[in-house]
Amino acid sequence: MTAGAKIAERIAKGLARAGQRTGTGPLICTIRREGEGGPQTPSEVGVVPEAVDLLFPMTAIESVQDVRDTNGTLIGVKKRTLTINATGVAPLKSDTIAVGVAPDAVTAQTAFEEILAVTPLSPGGTALLYELSLAI
Repeated sequence: MTAGAKIAERIAKGLARAGQRTGTGPLICTIRREGEGGPQTPSEVGVVPEAVDLLFPMTAIESVQDVRDTNGTLIGVKKRTLTINATGVAPLKSDTIAVGVAPDAVTAQTAFEEILAVTPLSPGGTALLYELSLAI
């Protein structure tokens, strides 16, 4: 295991511990990635199996901050960010995320949110954590 991977594991444990220390427990989220395959043409429907979405658990910390302009004046806009661990799958902007829902609790009614941006913290080329920007 590389030094970067060990640090990423410690950060993941720290994210979980932060949730426990605030009294709410770790914030578990589920990233959904569209499965590959499935019918490509109308003649393949019923013949080729449907693609199955992939679900990945993440531990997160959520924050909502007021945005300021370059002069420091509040502009009436809020920024919602999830800071997630980097010990699992690397999130993509094309993924969606269910905040506060573990993969085994996902149902057809689970609300998944669009990921507006993915920013890795990766000094030395190893991702230690990711910041996901979400809509308010």
